[in-house]
Amino acid sequence: MGEIIEGWMNLNKTVKVTYNTQTLETTISIDGKSFDTSRINGREIADWAYPFMMRKVSWNGFYEEMVQALNGEKSFDLMFDGSDTAFTELQEALVDVPVNIITENEKDVVIITYDETTLTTQVIINGKSFDTSRINGREIADWIYPFIVRKIKWDGIFKELELVIGSPKYSIEFSGSNSALNELKENCPETVKLTTAPKSIFSPTISKPDGMYVKITENGFEIISKACGDYYNGNSDNISLLLTKEIATVVAYFKSGYSDDVSLQFKVSTDSSVPLLPYGASHTLYSETYLNDYILQLYPLWDSPRQNVYRSDHGIRFDAFFSLFVEISSVSKYAHFTMDAEDARFLLWTYIESRRFDEMVDCFRIVGDKVDEYQLKEIEQIAYEYESRGNIAEATKWQGVVSQKGEPEQENIKLIRKYIQQDDFNNLYRAIQKSELNDDIIYK
Repeated sequence: MGEIIEGWMNLNKTVKVTYNTQTLETTISIDGKSFDTSRINGREIADWAYPFMMRKVSWNGFYEEMVQALNGEKSFDLMFDGSDTAFTELQEALVDVPVNIITENEKDVVIITYDETTLTTQVIINGKSFDTSRINGREIADWIYPFIVRKIKWDGIFKELELVIGSPKYSIEFSGSNSALNELKENCPETVKLTTAPKSIFSPTISKPDGMYVKITENGFEIISKACGDYYNGNSDNISLLLTKEIATVVAYFKSGYSDDVSLQFKVSTDSSVPLLPYGASHTLYSETYLNDYILQLYPLWDSPRQNVYRSDHGIRFDAFFSLFVEISSVSKYAHFTMDAEDARFLLWTYIESRRFDEMVDCFRIVGDKVDEYQLKEIEQIAYEYESRGNIAEATKWQGVVSQKGEPEQENIKLIRKYIQQDDFNNLYRAIQKSELNDDIIYK
């Protein structure tokens, strides 16, 4: 578990990298503990961001090395100190992995929303909610400063934030009245950057859409039950295509209502009488792509054995089709979220069957050890199909995913031998790096 500080829990490990483009010296620390960089010092970031093997020096690539150092934890925060060019290089290498890359300027961002009418305060630190029960119902002039009332102790907003963040240097994006903002400014330490929050009031710039199945609601949209009925009574492929277009139109409408500094998150739920959603009553997604794919995977579930048994036990007719509700809210673009592992596992089959590699890898890494063995076998079969067609590059990509879970030695040897015969040194190099074969086996 992470370190618990009153009101907040930090679950992610933090990796800090300092890279000097002139001396090519790299220092890495993991939660404050130094990491041995002797294998990469003197090398450019373009080299060690990826795997390499030279003479007796083997490096699995930055991400895999960090995962190994973190005892298998695949998600972590990365603080990077270096040039913009080096930063871009590292970003490209980590584009498909669950790593939150933050620069010094974005290191710690606090969003404070204060309503002086209701005296309610919301505080979000780096995308995570902070418990404000000690100050709700109090004016900003009270909680800026320390106070002790009965058993309630408060160290003042700036000190409280410093205790949670672990540093006196952070940024605050404040949403509230000008008088409240001025109150903060007058007491703001020099180490804290205080700005007004980006526009979060919904003000669309395009016309409100009105689709056949997707209807705008006060805080999002509803996909009416007719969509489910038509899916089963008509052409399911056509309904899926139409839903995809209508969802995209509605999301574009909501996107137009916010500034570029705001991202959208989507909370999906269904009729309370229909326990259709897997693993819980509602689910939050942080990507328009995942939202669309998630919704389209719910309709086939209605005729699944599990749902048929439930309907039979509870007297629900098959034609009692369900509606879906999507609540849309805005979050700071600095906030970092990762899809729930069960939701990722739910979507994984979709991406395997449709052979959408990037989305599949993203979900695969989130799921981790909960990947179904049948999913692994299906991924391996796809790799074999590509290989039999002579598409070695695709075969390597898909087989590499299986390799992370431990493929048979014989299959590694088969791929390596194939690349040797074809003089495909790039894929040969990657296959050797991804394998766990010892030097004697590779030599044979």
